[in-house]
Amino acid sequence: QGRALRRSGAKQGDKIYVSGTIGDSALGLLALRAQQGNPDHDFLIRRYLLPEPHIALRQKLLGIAHACMDVSDGLMQDLSHICAASHVGAAAHRHLIPLSKPAAALVAKDNSLWDAITGGGDDYELLFTVPRENESTLAAIASELELPLTAIGEITAGEGVQLLDENKKPLAAARGYKHF
Repeated sequence: QGRALRRSGAKQGDKIYVSGTIGDSALGLLALRAQQGNPDHDFLIRRYLLPEPHIALRQKLLGIAHACMDVSDGLMQDLSHICAASHVGAAAHRHLIPLSKPAAALVAKDNSLWDAITGGGDDYELLFTVPRENESTLAAIASELELPLTAIGEITAGEGVQLLDENKKPLAAARGYKHF
């Protein structure tokens, strides 16, 4: 009691993390709609049809993370939910977003697929913020669970979410699904 992970706990200076890889589900849906079969597409379609939520990770983040939610509406949309609930801003770095090998191969051929990766949902990976003093504990959790946990940005003062390139220049980003 009193330790629940909510969207509303992010604090300026927190690092933004994601579990696993992002965008597989959105790319899998695109591949399913195109009905093109190849091993990369088959992997992505499986990720779309059979997501694997990280329940054990969520439990281990209690007392470690300040804010947390799953990536269901799209990475940028869900990050904006955390920021709105926490009254903070965020800077996410596109080049740090972890991609599976099949997703990276597709993006290398078609850079426009970044919109699906940053705006597509249904990955059910965890998006969470962690204060710097808990990063070593987080690394131990990643090792214990054999699950990649990747820092993709930081929580900032102010409002709004920015997606930045490797030179820290703002990029346009698809925002994802809006319920209302």
